[in-house]
Amino acid sequence: MTILQRSQLTAIQTAGHLVRLVRQLETRSLAAGERLCTVGDDGDAAYLLTLGTLEIRAADGTLLDTEGPGALVGEQALMPGGSGKRNATLVAQTDCRVLVVDRSTFLKLLEQRRAALEALSAARTRNRLGRTLAPLRALLAVSEERSWEDGEFAFREGAAADGLYLVLAGQAHVVLSQQGEPVHVATLYPGQCFGEAGVLNDAPRNASVVGQHHLRAAFVPAERVRALRAADPSLEAFLRSLIRSRELPHLGLASQHTVVEDGEVCIQTTFALHDGRELVALRRPDGRYALRQTGSEVHETVHIAAATPVHLDAEGRIVGFEDDGHYEDVGGLQTLALDGSPLSLSQRRLLKKAAKATAKLAPDKVMCRCLNVDRQTLVGCIAGGVDTLESLQEATGCGTGCGGCIRRIMPMLDGQEDAVVPLVRLGPPEQGGGRAGFMGWLRGALGG
Repeated sequence: MTILQRSQLTAIQTAGHLVRLVRQLETRSLAAGERLCTVGDDGDAAYLLTLGTLEIRAADGTLLDTEGPGALVGEQALMPGGSGKRNATLVAQTDCRVLVVDRSTFLKLLEQRRAALEALSAARTRNRLGRTLAPLRALLAVSEERSWEDGEFAFREGAAADGLYLVLAGQAHVVLSQQGEPVHVATLYPGQCFGEAGVLNDAPRNASVVGQHHLRAAFVPAERVRALRAADPSLEAFLRSLIRSRELPHLGLASQHTVVEDGEVCIQTTFALHDGRELVALRRPDGRYALRQTGSEVHETVHIAAATPVHLDAEGRIVGFEDDGHYEDVGGLQTLALDGSPLSLSQRRLLKKAAKATAKLAPDKVMCRCLNVDRQTLVGCIAGGVDTLESLQEATGCGTGCGGCIRRIMPMLDGQEDAVVPLVRLGPPEQGGGRAGFMGWLRGALGG
């Protein structure tokens, strides 16, 4: 019963209810190395771990987290509005014993205390920064809950740092005062923390935080944070890493954490910039990378390389791009996207030039218009052993109409065609008038 009283089920049940609940639940034992459930399975139950250690692994086997006695796992697949599928694989690291909470029982519990369990599940999902949640749990264990009305200040810039906060529900808007005007620089969601900078650095608040959407947070007084730091050095490392990941010199704030997308462990970075824009980037394990500005409208998409489409808005600003890991100047594209300035005329010309060269080598590029023979068909024939114009014409019919395509086909047959698109670098944002000039002034003001 001691384990049950410490378990995450106490978020939805009192001690008396727990006793009655346990009598209804099935017990299941697992040998070390045995799987409890697998990514992609239908979610038919949640599990309360009463003995041993469970590993939480992604589809590729990457270890995301470990759980000990008292942990409630597998509940996310049962949450209303979800996919109903397991988003991770659970494996017994040691011999384990679990209580099986079937879907029907879980939904009854959820109906009783839905808000508490949703907050718990959201916090666990959003805070898988690394392999353990021990620092987060330690903070929650000594916290007290606070709430704010929409528009109410949790604290103001310059105030003494009396503690840190972990968002349980709603949103926390981070606001800076610039030239006497409030500037919204970031939005924090359930599972993220704020106020830690002042506590760790023993400094006044460096920004104001305003509650929105019925903000609720777990407040940990500064003296308790200091006691936890002394007892567990990993707590400070956990909080320090959040500070580093959120600082973007001169432009705004960046928040980086681990997410699971399509069964893969990915790194998602959110850039909340001083000018109010938000950009979200996702890096996959195979090197693919995508960046997109939230709320932007794509007016035009141009391929700067075969697998690197660049998205522009109506004013010529880069509002997103994707890359398969082979374009060599992804950093340059991201710099331009974060800057937010429209591309200059010379940069637009370079982009169009690269797109034209890329289009010539596209697999679906029609080489023979008379018979609609595309490049991929010709490449396949040549790779299969066709090595003369006559045999290529016999196999595909290319060049048997007007003959205008023969001059483009012969370099392919002779192996003299340059099949590599030259790397095009757009260069840094150009410091001119308008927005670019304002960004230059802003950088100087913030950096000075």
